[in-house]
Amino acid sequence: MDEFLQWLANNPIVTYSVIAALGLLVLIIIILYLTAFIQGRGISFWPPKIGAKPNQENKLTKSAAKKILVREIKTGITYLKDHNGLWRPINDIDTANYLKRVFGYREDEPIETESASLQPLGDEVIPLRDWKRPRTKAENLSLDAQFSTQVLKKYIRTKSGSRILSFIIRNNSEHDLQINLAELVFDTDAPLVARDISPKNNPKIVGLLTCTLLFNDGRESKKIPSQEETQLDLFLQRQFTTSETSAITSVRLGYIRVVGVFRETEIMFHLYV
Repeated sequence: MDEFLQWLANNPIVTYSVIAALGLLVLIIIILYLTAFIQGRGISFWPPKIGAKPNQENKLTKSAAKKILVREIKTGITYLKDHNGLWRPINDIDTANYLKRVFGYREDEPIETESASLQPLGDEVIPLRDWKRPRTKAENLSLDAQFSTQVLKKYIRTKSGSRILSFIIRNNSEHDLQINLAELVFDTDAPLVARDISPKNNPKIVGLLTCTLLFNDGRESKKIPSQEETQLDLFLQRQFTTSETSAITSVRLGYIRVVGVFRETEIMFHLYV
């Protein structure tokens, strides 16, 4: 080894050539591994190994696609096999064409056909344009709470010289309803404006005029037991004529946005008033 190193020292051209070759080799290895990493391939430094592209490993072959998506000769109906092994008919042309592209068929390429009737059959595949995102548990319980909460009355009363617009609501559910916030959001043509409302209700304009309703004990939150009623108040700060009072209590003002807890789940729903 010492003699080889001495020889390299005495031959600088050879030394530079060896260094350049080693540098080029290291650069090539770095580029190969970097390219493999960007492509998502599996890599191993020892033993040196670069795996195949993920899309090549997971690509659905045409033969596999033909076991999932077929067209029946007799009827011309396209079928998709679901996870239970049931053939589900696709009667919507847009959905059938979309699935053709997913499974690797060209636009003008016919789907593999089956000569015999496909049994057993599952439910029809829902057309893409009719598909809707499934509702979450919170959304379902929000609907349940909305349907079971009723606005019984809307009226103006006087208390200690103050005019108050009150809403009587009832919980018709078999479960308690915890209301943490009730905001009255006014329609654009409502007969009330921000200056008509007391600062107690924190009137603010966020796109639409919005006020925080208070329960009759002055709090913003309250639990309404099953099959019981409660009252929400909006304090007014000017006197209204008989016609104005009639308009306020007879026309639609907007909706109450209710935020709370129902059956141990956070919910939100609207009550139109």
